[in-house]
Amino acid sequence: MNKIIISMMLFFFINSSFAAAINSVSATSELVENSWYTKESMSQARSRLGVVAVDGKIYAIGGSTFETVVGTNERYDPKTDTWTPLASMPTPRSNFGIVACQNKIYCIGGSSFTEHGLLIVEVYDPVANSWSTKASSLGVEQQYVPVL
Repeated sequence: MNKIIISMMLFFFINSSFAAAINSVSATSELVENSWYTKESMSQARSRLGVVAVDGKIYAIGGSTFETVVGTNERYDPKTDTWTPLASMPTPRSNFGIVACQNKIYCIGGSSFTEHGLLIVEVYDPVANSWSTKASSLGVEQQYVPVL
């Protein structure tokens, strides 16, 4: 009877040692699929922002805080788990369309703090870290559509 108890204890000891070794290895290895991990936070908490990926990096642009609409532009590098502040969007806004095309980021329309239905189209060049304004979506001089 004692041999059975000793054998079982030895079995559990070996299994728990093996499991501990496996867990410590997986903690230092690559991320595991279907799991959540906490990464570095953005510099400014906000909602209704535009997010797009270009060249393996993630760009978080514009959006709104509790107080106002912002033009904040930052880039996340998943390889280094770091955020880099970039040139701010010229027209702070939220709820806008965003798309990457030919390594440029297009921010289309949206809402400012006081106006909804902005017609502004601005393009961000990640290489030059600069913004330019393009023709509005309707090709008109007006920069916004008044809320009715």
